[in-house]
Amino acid sequence: MRVTAAFFRLLRLPGVWVKKVRFEPGRVVVTVALRRRRLCCPKCSYWTMARESKQHHDSVWRHVDLGVWELEICARLRRVRCPEHGVHVEGVPFARDGARCTRDFDDLVAWLATKTDKTATCRLVRIDWDTVGRIIARVGSETIDTDRLSELFEISIDEVAWRKGHRYLTLIGDHRKGCVVWGCEGKGQAAGDEFFEELDPEPAVPSPLPDRPPVRAKQPPPPAEPAIMVPFGPCPTVPAGHGIPGAWLAPARDIDPQLVARASRLTAVSMDMTGGYAASVRQHAPQATIVIDNYHVVQLATKALDEVRRAHWNELRHASESDAAKQFKEDTTHYPPRWLSGDRPDRAGASSVGGPLA
Repeated sequence: MRVTAAFFRLLRLPGVWVKKVRFEPGRVVVTVALRRRRLCCPKCSYWTMARESKQHHDSVWRHVDLGVWELEICARLRRVRCPEHGVHVEGVPFARDGARCTRDFDDLVAWLATKTDKTATCRLVRIDWDTVGRIIARVGSETIDTDRLSELFEISIDEVAWRKGHRYLTLIGDHRKGCVVWGCEGKGQAAGDEFFEELDPEPAVPSPLPDRPPVRAKQPPPPAEPAIMVPFGPCPTVPAGHGIPGAWLAPARDIDPQLVARASRLTAVSMDMTGGYAASVRQHAPQATIVIDNYHVVQLATKALDEVRRAHWNELRHASESDAAKQFKEDTTHYPPRWLSGDRPDRAGASSVGGPLA
């Protein structure tokens, strides 16, 4: 089997055939050619058989490494004139628009970014931080679900700190799907309002109609149709004119946006005790139940219990009951409690804290 045939089966790049393979120190360069004759615009579905010009140099894409060697894909492309986007280099089926990496390489880096940190990803695939960020943006814009905000009923709002705690990201999670569906930079009520604005954007204002010449007076319109007939009452149907009126909108009136607003379908919103998020939810989704994270509930309960413990300990000290205060402090500040570890006075032979149980 020839080397070109072997790499053609090994790479499995769609829409191309391998022309030449060149081995260099530390890398392998594979030259390919497109199978199709028509030229496709990289930004839309437009295609044509006429080319604008031809490149005088090869375009290069980084591919998944071949062991310890870096693998590069080269191709001599043509230029196409799109009636909408102008003159561009033709698109290729194995790489995204404007990318210097193949789809396989982009997908690998994007998957690694979900499993590990940027530093480990950079060292593994031998690229820099900026390249990882651009790849994540490309793959995310292509694979993100544009309808991800349509079926939201139970959501969570929380912020995460980055850059040593000086900057924050607000993340919206869907409890039913168990994933993050939206995010923005910042925190508090401003970030919450930004989410609800994207959830229910304001309808576009229609442009005014051009002035039209006056129209001749027409004959009066025919009488309205009889009301809807419903099967109830002493007779099978209600006589015309006595039924339920038709539910048509009056002229120059629109449907109330609250009837179709996606924020009106929210039933519960979980968050921390930051007041900004709660204010935004009460303003845009007043029907939703605000649920505080159990972490903060336990934190408040623990703080209240600690205050009660300190107050009782001070009462014992001020009452000149030093022995009782000392014993109370030992029993309440030890974790885990001694009776959970088996060190109970009513159990003969019980072990001490940290030792093996009898």
